[in-house]
Amino acid sequence: MARTTKKYTGLGALASGVLSSCVLLAIPGMAAAEEPGASSGPPGETAPLPAAALVSPPPSSTSAFDPKINVGAWMRLGGRVENPTQVGRLNDGFMDTLYLVASIRGQFAPWLKWQASLGAQHYSPPGDVTLDAELVYPQVGLQDLIVKIEPTDLFNIWVGKMLLPLDRANLSGPWFINYWLLRGIFPRSGALVPAPYGIKSGPFGREQGVTVWGQVAGGRFKYYGGAYALDNASQNAHPMYAGRLVVNLLDPEPGYFNQSAYHGERDILSFGVGGQYQKGASVTVIPAANPELEVGDLKVVAVDALLDKKLGSHVITAEASAYFMDKFQPINRLYVVGLGYVSPSVGPGRLAPAVRAQLGTVPNVMSAENPTGREIGLDREFRQVDGYVQYLIKSHQAKIIVGGFWTETRLRSSGEASVAKGIQFGLQLIAL
Repeated sequence: MARTTKKYTGLGALASGVLSSCVLLAIPGMAAAEEPGASSGPPGETAPLPAAALVSPPPSSTSAFDPKINVGAWMRLGGRVENPTQVGRLNDGFMDTLYLVASIRGQFAPWLKWQASLGAQHYSPPGDVTLDAELVYPQVGLQDLIVKIEPTDLFNIWVGKMLLPLDRANLSGPWFINYWLLRGIFPRSGALVPAPYGIKSGPFGREQGVTVWGQVAGGRFKYYGGAYALDNASQNAHPMYAGRLVVNLLDPEPGYFNQSAYHGERDILSFGVGGQYQKGASVTVIPAANPELEVGDLKVVAVDALLDKKLGSHVITAEASAYFMDKFQPINRLYVVGLGYVSPSVGPGRLAPAVRAQLGTVPNVMSAENPTGREIGLDREFRQVDGYVQYLIKSHQAKIIVGGFWTETRLRSSGEASVAKGIQFGLQLIAL
């Protein structure tokens, strides 16, 4: 710390020295704050420090304890134009999404952090309005609860309930994509939507377990690996193992999570691969003709790629992913491709149209020649195209979305097909 020096002689110098010593003795903290070796005499000379300046205050007992808390709220409100009983007609409508998340994040120390959230959804089952008008089911549950041990970028341990780190879609959730519906959801009747196909996970894409993960160069390369489904006390339960590797060739994606569209905030060229395995955890929904084919080991391999690039004031997005599941899952192959665009400013926001195509296939139907195929009635294949126009007030943090979907469900054994279609609209707000 630079200080202005003055030159004293005779009694002035003596008085100055006495006064300086008294001040330093009376206020040790001030003395400790001075820079060692600072000059109090003529320029170019260094005066010795008084004894009081050599006494340092004791180290703080709370230097490694730095508690902090941040709170946030996430909200999605959406509706659909569709006939719940005649899913190919657009002559009815209902609200299909009321989703609220309250999140809390904090730390006890820079290397010891935590995260928790509650998710709430309001669900009305389809039925006769005269009988079921009051039968609504508000569902509130624990969504995340994670203790994070993060000593270094290269090696971190998360313990608790968290997003399963297997593919980009699950690590983005429904919040950070260009579409209203998550990948692998094929609406067939009203608000009745099956669990997303692609990977096997618990509610909200979470699982209880332990994840070891790390990143290199701020997120240019990331790895994940862990054991999950550890909350099951059954003697027959086996842990689920899952992992993911991802490389970013343009801008890095730091941290555990990612987005599937950055809307110009980053330039992304990313490639990822993931997999999961669980012994005896793949079960057909309806018993097969041959009982020994009912249960198998869960096996999933997922690959994905994302290009999200700024071109001046425009942004383009291209994404593709593929999932390869064992034969006991509802579908054993899922292919997803999508394209998106973000315009320059239009009023207070930007326009962002996007379109996506999905194909879910199943093995051939079982027969004498193919005893390991799909049982009749389970051989449903799906084709779906959905497109949306988002109005981005602040990227994913505040956006309005309008679009629709067309879904074909086909029985592979007979070729019989049914079509569902709907117009979807919604509002999303995130306050981190």
